[in-house]
Amino acid sequence: MDDKIVIDFSVAGNGSLNESFLRMFGASVQAILKAMFGGSSIPMSIRGSPQQVEQFAQTLSHEKRYWDAYQKFGLDSPMTYKSKFRLNSAIRDFERVTGLVWPLH
Repeated sequence: MDDKIVIDFSVAGNGSLNESFLRMFGASVQAILKAMFGGSSIPMSIRGSPQQVEQFAQTLSHEKRYWDAYQKFGLDSPMTYKSKFRLNSAIRDFERVTGLVWPLH
């Protein structure tokens, strides 16, 4: 993606939440993770309360850690299960804080 990604979590609270936003949000998360896995950077702006932005960053981080554990240890490893548990916890916190469903269940 050449364009800057802009995610604004305030839409969940101001009634602007619609299918178009949810599609954009899912595509943006996918692009961010793809850049993270590829070791590249991607221009982005994340807006919302400090708690929303922090929880978004933590959930992305846990997505990457889970994938890394899966790649390194395999799906049946206790390390991968532990990482998946932490990811699920981060997802629950993200959904609670933002009012949005994490797009990568």
